[in-house]
Amino acid sequence: MKRTFFLFLVLLGVESALIPNNNNNILSSELKADERVSGPRFGRLSKKLGSVDVVYGMIERVLGQQHRSSFVLTLQSNMGADLSETGQELDMFQLKASPVGGPVVINGNSAVALSMGVMYYLKKYSHLSMTWGYQNDDSSWSCDNMYLPSPVPAVTVTETVQSPYPFRYYMNVCTVSYSMVWWNWTRWEREIDWMALSGINLPLAFTGQEYIWAKVFADLGVNETSIETFFSGPAFLAWQRMGNVQGWAGPLLPSWREQQATLQKQILARMREFGMIPVLGAFAGHIPSAIATLFPNANVTTSAPWGNFQSPYSSVYLLSPFDPLFQKIGVSFMKYQSEEFGFGEHIYNCDTFNEMDPSSSDPTYLKSYSAAVYNAMYEFDPQAVWLMQGWLFHSSFWTDKAISAYLSGVESNQLIILDLNSEQQPLWTTFVANNKSFIWCLLHDYGGQRDLHGNIHLISTDPISAKASAGALMVGTGTTMEAIEQNHIVYELMNEMGYRSENFNSTEWVLDYARRRYNGTSQSMINAWLDLIPAAYSRGFSWNANWIGVTHPDFGRFYDTTQNPTGILNGWRNFLNASNEYNFNSGGWHFDLVDISRQVISNFFWDVFLGFKQSSSKCLQVDETSHFFNTQNTDVPWDYCTQSALNYTNFMIQMTDDMEEILATDINYLLGYWIAAARAMGTTDQEKDILEFNARNQITLWGPNGNINDY
Repeated sequence: MKRTFFLFLVLLGVESALIPNNNNNILSSELKADERVSGPRFGRLSKKLGSVDVVYGMIERVLGQQHRSSFVLTLQSNMGADLSETGQELDMFQLKASPVGGPVVINGNSAVALSMGVMYYLKKYSHLSMTWGYQNDDSSWSCDNMYLPSPVPAVTVTETVQSPYPFRYYMNVCTVSYSMVWWNWTRWEREIDWMALSGINLPLAFTGQEYIWAKVFADLGVNETSIETFFSGPAFLAWQRMGNVQGWAGPLLPSWREQQATLQKQILARMREFGMIPVLGAFAGHIPSAIATLFPNANVTTSAPWGNFQSPYSSVYLLSPFDPLFQKIGVSFMKYQSEEFGFGEHIYNCDTFNEMDPSSSDPTYLKSYSAAVYNAMYEFDPQAVWLMQGWLFHSSFWTDKAISAYLSGVESNQLIILDLNSEQQPLWTTFVANNKSFIWCLLHDYGGQRDLHGNIHLISTDPISAKASAGALMVGTGTTMEAIEQNHIVYELMNEMGYRSENFNSTEWVLDYARRRYNGTSQSMINAWLDLIPAAYSRGFSWNANWIGVTHPDFGRFYDTTQNPTGILNGWRNFLNASNEYNFNSGGWHFDLVDISRQVISNFFWDVFLGFKQSSSKCLQVDETSHFFNTQNTDVPWDYCTQSALNYTNFMIQMTDDMEEILATDINYLLGYWIAAARAMGTTDQEKDILEFNARNQITLWGPNGNINDY
């Protein structure tokens, strides 16, 4: 009754009884979330079994058609697994003992569970590895080791594995722009196969939503020109969707929108065949400026500038969720989305305050705000669950009181929070204190920055201890990196945590990982990883660890002290020595050799740069504001200064050339693939040029004038 009453008031345009009026007086809200929900919290989210045929198809794609008969797969709806917070069985697979030559017999209670069972066998008994990487000319994938021996290895003992969680989440709203923006169906099909093998059953599915938004805006009277100039270019859509920017690197032409909508239908069809729950979008309030003109009485404000962007690319119009038009637009979007992309999974994502703060900290306002945003979902889908990124709560605005108020506007069985950075800045204890369900997530990477890092021991233990503490309120694990295709070891471990519930030896896991990835091992390879674990993979992300050679000049930079450069150097030497002991012929081995070499040069570059800085400081004084040298020290001979600077400069240039030569040996580090993939998405020369500009700008200036440096 309370929700119905709220919607009735909104439709009548008298929502001021529930929200602050124009004078910012806060009145009490009629909406109140339940303190605790009886029965299965998410019983509405019925388990999707998927199809056994799609798993066989995946086996043919990743192992070859000849290996379809190597497996006997059975999909069982009831395997006696524990019940989850959905009221249904947790994912479970059983790998049965089998002789050399197989067939390998696997039972599972969902297509994703069966896929997990396949990967479990491939790792444990066949020592194989599948990960990210570009596709080679022969259609193989550059970092894989997926050649199944013939005859297939035996399974020595029957094993049953059950995931402790109903959900294993994948993706960040930024990933789709930093890594996936130029993907075609071939690349997406590959990724979905990898998701299934990794046990992922809750992937973000944001592709093609601008096709839907264009329909919604057109219905409101917004013309095509205004629509095109509101949408950002493809490489920046993530931030346009969150209301940070608008129009930058556009226009986003109708042909792109139609192409992406077609691609989204393929993506969703395959995810649903696996029984995954794709997370679709919802309305957060960001609108073209034309709507404010068309609806002059609408309650519209402009967002604060973000990321040093200026007009016309910033100050996005934000429609108040208390305005009746908000509900109208939200329902219209979900209606068109359902018609185009299907309906039935009930989980939606939208971000209201991504790196922007609300206009008021009044608890009643915050509570009413989240309630109104959710109601736009609820009005179309009464079973809707809001999957909220918890990133907004890292702002100092969000005190415990403010977080509690905002979360209280949505009932406990209508909300799941992604604790986006659990490994370094966990907030899940706050969510638990407010009786809200959360997913423990690994963020790890920002903007695709290249740096060897990731806390292996923490990742292997913290989700287990968090589950023990939070109990049923921890409903899953997730990977929420801003960009993929780096530090592969970290994400393979994190994905395994989705079905691990007991502690294990993480060092042994790393050595087994290396054996699988490189198709063999040696004593020097073992020593290399024993060096790299404490030196590089016992720490989280650091803003100072990015290679200074690709950052803008700044003498105010300081050295990253969280890593151990000497340990990485020793690991690199052992990695090189290993090639004399064993013929490592996998793409994963070559990728890692290049990556570790890149890190060694990066660390050495820091040392030379600091020497250059110290030498120059004898000759010049540094301006405290700009961090540039600006005043000559006349006490030091200028010839000494120039010669010293020249020596250091030549050394840094030589290291940059060495870096270029090393990176050029691996296709995963070549700029040409990124540019070519962007241009391939265009249908005309004009489109191709726009897309190439997007691809280049994102990895260089990030905006019209270098608005976001070194990201």
